[in-house]
Amino acid sequence: MLLSKTLGNIYTGSLYTGLISLIESSNLDNKNIMMFSYGSGLMASMFTLHVRGDISFMKDILNLKERLYARV
Repeated sequence: MLLSKTLGNIYTGSLYTGLISLIESSNLDNKNIMMFSYGSGLMASMFTLHVRGDISFMKDILNLKERLYARV
């Protein structure tokens, strides 16, 4: 929830900021992640992601905390 707490609601993008926060804070090796997003009316989408192997390299690429706290 790091990004959600820091950035606030960014509507559709909040699904993916939640995923980024999850990648940053959890060991997701061989886990399933359910993603669900709904619009303001009649549309919604739900899908799952399956993490295969080690994705710790994503934390390094995202460099989330340093980039977040360096913003002006």
